[in-house]
Amino acid sequence: MTFLLSIVSPVYNEEQVIQKFYDVVSAELDKLDKTTYSWELILVNDGSKDGSLDVMRSIAERDSRVRIVDFSKNYGTQIAASAGIEHACGDVVITIDSDLQQPPRMIHEMVRLWREGYHHVYTCRTYDESRSWFSQWKSDRFQDMLNFLSGLYLPNGISDFRLLDRRVVDELNALRESPRYLRGLIYWLGFKQTGIPFAFDKRAAGETKFTLRHLVNLAFDGIIGFTTKPLRWISYFGMSIALLGILYASYITVRSFVYSDVPGWSTIVVAILVLGGVQLLALGIIGEYVGRIYMATKHRPLYVVQERINFEQIAEESSKTNSQQSILSMKEKRTKSAKSA
Repeated sequence: MTFLLSIVSPVYNEEQVIQKFYDVVSAELDKLDKTTYSWELILVNDGSKDGSLDVMRSIAERDSRVRIVDFSKNYGTQIAASAGIEHACGDVVITIDSDLQQPPRMIHEMVRLWREGYHHVYTCRTYDESRSWFSQWKSDRFQDMLNFLSGLYLPNGISDFRLLDRRVVDELNALRESPRYLRGLIYWLGFKQTGIPFAFDKRAAGETKFTLRHLVNLAFDGIIGFTTKPLRWISYFGMSIALLGILYASYITVRSFVYSDVPGWSTIVVAILVLGGVQLLALGIIGEYVGRIYMATKHRPLYVVQERINFEQIAEESSKTNSQQSILSMKEKRTKSAKSA
């Protein structure tokens, strides 16, 4: 029996590194037993503005196992990875970044664990001397905060370099929510899973496209997409403020009777600023939830594909398989009718 491995990688402005990425990944995949494993590499062009698509086209022309999904515009890494997973036909789907910081050599270990019965094999980054103590501390605390607010409890250092069994992939493709936080969605699905540590390699070329803004947006997607805790905390905070207001009003009333004086304007100004800030914060959090409900009611597709390259062969093989299955079913029906006669 031959298993198909689908390697999915989002690409955004990686003209300098994509050729090397293909060379390294294909070399590692070719080390697998060819009688047991075959593979395909799905590159999702997430609206690149440089020559990334041209490089990918050149690779796909030389190797039919390389397939390209070209977006009509930039939709973000999470949507690009989701599109690649949806286009994958493999028994196993492995998502990996195209900058070669996530070592493709770990694919062998991930496949081994899959053969042992794990449906989801994720990777967790280990910290080394290349990162400062503050950077490591900041990353861990950020993950702790995200876990606390979202209720996901993902391991520290978890990355998007993972292996998914076909059962997990099918369930994941059925989830159409947007914005998407893949780490949370896959964790929410459950199944048997395990993690393996890895150290980031040095970037092959170029600069990272994942900025602080992207990190904050991803955190919002993780928190708001998986819990209503912020809304509940707003209610608790509102009740606390109301209780403090009642206590302070009682204090002012007693003081006015005892001392016959009026508190200064500073108290009023501070109270207005604090309550105004709390109200704006509450409205902002509620607005995030309402905005996502509004977007969900539009039922827009997650992405728009401008072009698909090297997928024609899959369609032809699928049509041949379907025709063969229909022929077999016709033969079975004829055999059954002949026996009954």
